[in-house]
Amino acid sequence: MQNTKTNAVRVVIFCLFIGVIIIIMSMVVGGTKTSSLYTKLAQCITEKKVQLYGAFWCPHCQAQKAAFGEGAQYLPYIECSNPDKSQNKTCNDAKIESYPTWVYPTAVSLTSAKDPKVCEVQTATSTGDIICTQNGSHYFKTWIFDSVKLQSAQEPTHTGNVWTFIAGSRSVGEQVTPEGFQNLANFSSCTLPTASSTTK
Repeated sequence: MQNTKTNAVRVVIFCLFIGVIIIIMSMVVGGTKTSSLYTKLAQCITEKKVQLYGAFWCPHCQAQKAAFGEGAQYLPYIECSNPDKSQNKTCNDAKIESYPTWVYPTAVSLTSAKDPKVCEVQTATSTGDIICTQNGSHYFKTWIFDSVKLQSAQEPTHTGNVWTFIAGSRSVGEQVTPEGFQNLANFSSCTLPTASSTTK
């Protein structure tokens, strides 16, 4: 009788142990799929000659890289900061004002049913609109859409709900939401991966 109870307890403990191993393995496999989801997107962005400017001390840059998971190593990242946190010459010459900044070598289009907030080039004497004071640029006009902030040296063309910006335009800020990743894919002429496409 005692042996039967002991054996039953051993079987239950063994089953629990196997169950825990299965759960851990599924979490590891699921985590790998998630972290590798944006690898192809990062590689495509680099192939398309997009540039990502950031700084080692910038939490928004770290969040942007982290959102790419394993794909972060393939991003076309350009470090803007000197060790003392001052901006280096490369990024001064590129007129980088905030991090992260994505610069696109070809024209980019965005569909938006809502008109953006438009900020003129900011100067030392610019006053008034706090949104533009905080989000504007000293070099470029800025268009603030719900999903992204775009800067350009020229006015975009605007047909219906589609806004098209010239080559060399840039988006500023993290693009870590699903809509943000869709913007990055569209602006780079890349395909946005889905969880199912990484399993094929």
